[in-house]
Amino acid sequence: MPDKTGDQHRPVPFTPLSKLERALARGQLGLAEGETALLHICTDPLEAGLDLLLLAASRLRQEGQPLRLVLHDRRGLIEAVEAGRQAAIHDAGTISHDALTETLRDIIVVPVLSTDPDRRVLLGAVDALICPDRAASDAGIMLEAICVGTPAVWVAGSAQDGVGEDELGWRIPAAPFQGPDPQGLIQALREIAQGLRPEADSFAAARMRALRSCFPGPLPGLPPSPPPPTRLAHPAGRSAAGDPHSLSIVIQGPCNRSGPNPTLDDTLASLRRVFPGAQLIVSTWADSDTDGLDADDIVLSPDPGPLAHPRQAPCNVNRLMLSTANGLAAVTRPLCIKTRSDVTFTASTLTRRALHRADRALSFERRIWTTGLGTWHLPTYLRPFHIADMVHYGTTDDLRRLWTKHQATWDDAFLPDPQALLPRACPEQILLTTYLARIGRPMTLDITIDGRSEVIEASLDLCLGGFDVCDDAASGIRFPTRLDRVRHIVPPETADSFHALRHDLETDRAGTIHRTHAAFHARLHQLLAQPAGANAA
Repeated sequence: MPDKTGDQHRPVPFTPLSKLERALARGQLGLAEGETALLHICTDPLEAGLDLLLLAASRLRQEGQPLRLVLHDRRGLIEAVEAGRQAAIHDAGTISHDALTETLRDIIVVPVLSTDPDRRVLLGAVDALICPDRAASDAGIMLEAICVGTPAVWVAGSAQDGVGEDELGWRIPAAPFQGPDPQGLIQALREIAQGLRPEADSFAAARMRALRSCFPGPLPGLPPSPPPPTRLAHPAGRSAAGDPHSLSIVIQGPCNRSGPNPTLDDTLASLRRVFPGAQLIVSTWADSDTDGLDADDIVLSPDPGPLAHPRQAPCNVNRLMLSTANGLAAVTRPLCIKTRSDVTFTASTLTRRALHRADRALSFERRIWTTGLGTWHLPTYLRPFHIADMVHYGTTDDLRRLWTKHQATWDDAFLPDPQALLPRACPEQILLTTYLARIGRPMTLDITIDGRSEVIEASLDLCLGGFDVCDDAASGIRFPTRLDRVRHIVPPETADSFHALRHDLETDRAGTIHRTHAAFHARLHQLLAQPAGANAA
């Protein structure tokens, strides 16, 4: 695998193991539940610090930590272990002979791993890769571990230091001409044995930076990298619109590989056909089955889970915002589509739309295109700040402004009364009201169907000033069939109706706000007068 030392003999950047793969791999190694496995791979055991690792591991075993070493079977390994044992005895101090003997006895020795799949499985099965090198050496194996999602322990100033960031593991201090600090190594291994790991979100971002830094061209095994992206030049963004080489696509959501709905593989295949040369980024959850995905980048985030309510459907807004924001962080092109893992594309109609200037008061440069299905329908749908969040298209900078890692609380989504039948806000509303708060225009909803005049006015300003609607029939977007029921409740918004309302707001602001407010409450009163059990918007 290429790395900053110029090594070119490792051809494949690895992907993380699924939960099942990792469990099977650990079972094959003979690791018991709760045991911490530390992997050391080297060609020159003493120069690579195997004796230091034996010393540190024995110290922790003496403290009662369930820790085992995994060593790569290389020529002279037995002699290296014996030399390390002698060095450890000489430097042991307070380490007992029994602790050292048990550490040596419980070493797991794996055979030479000549294939990429074998190395990937081994690197994914252990809890950390340990590189206590005294001298510069190949950093490729550490990059492979990072690709798999395994943190590393390495020495400041070593070859590994050119790959590693602090978010990727533990950097051990080293004194000039004396090698790594033994106490620093012991403390790093102690934290690993106690279950501490790099913060998952920061690790995922640093992992992507490492891959991009070491693989400036196409990632091996994936489609060729397109030409360098062009930059927006035309005031309406037409110079780059429709050019997939200027486009990144973030596919957000669960990693569904089977089922009746379009699978993630179906989504990726449709995007490859419709947008050849676009950067495809899958942003999903850690421990997902991402093996063989036809994506340029895979971003794995910790799953924050839903916000639960005793009488209402769970609110997945935190999953939505975190995975989208992390996916957008990996984007390298000026234009971007944010879509879902169960949405397929049949045509590139969406990216041929001009990106119009947004209302400057909203802090967007250009309006963001969205879909008619799921977009607000005041007064029909009675939900202010309800712009469809399934597919967005715009400049990368604008999408990053809208989508952040903000984590909503229970009170953001639900009313204080646990028996309430309606939420305070749905995910679409939380996304937009969170954005308003960030630009200094906070708006808190009293309930999801909040019909206060000031709420309706702020909703009109943001939705019409910051977004455009693409007609679903002509969008080239195919939604999963389970969303067909939404069309029966509220017909999709159309581009013409959205444009007409924007025109009305610009030419007769007070009258448009008044008419929308009156129609909203007329519709609400109509619904309240319906018999119990009647369909409502």
